[in-house]
Amino acid sequence: MYTTSQLATQFNVTVQTVKRYAAEFAAYLSPTATPEKNMPRRFTDDDLSVYALIVSMKEEGKLFEQIHAALASGQRGQAPEPNLSNMTVAQSTAQLRLFARIRDLESQLTSEQQERRKAELNKAEAEGREHLLRDMLREANAEIARLNRLLGDDD
Repeated sequence: MYTTSQLATQFNVTVQTVKRYAAEFAAYLSPTATPEKNMPRRFTDDDLSVYALIVSMKEEGKLFEQIHAALASGQRGQAPEPNLSNMTVAQSTAQLRLFARIRDLESQLTSEQQERRKAELNKAEAEGREHLLRDMLREANAEIARLNRLLGDDD
């Protein structure tokens, strides 16, 4: 979780801008980004990707209406790497460990997705072969029945 100040530093905007964007784009942010009165504001990693899109589109001169449309369609930005200079050693070490864990999990997910695609292809090939064999068996049985009729053998 990130504070308003951390988000402002990370995106090189003011604290007021972070709060204004939180109010304007609350529908796309986590509940902790727009808390009840007198509650601390905290931003998730998903909130960072929302902010990344907002900030980049504002830098391109886009209007809030255009940003709302992009967010509503599911677009998100790529959050910048965190600025570790304002963190304690323990915080930065923990965050670096988490980033390493995330990269490891993303790599594992990619491998699993590739294995799943291979398995799906193998399944499709096996189903195709099974279908072909069933057709060949049906044709062979039909040929046997035809030859039995020609021979006069109805068995």
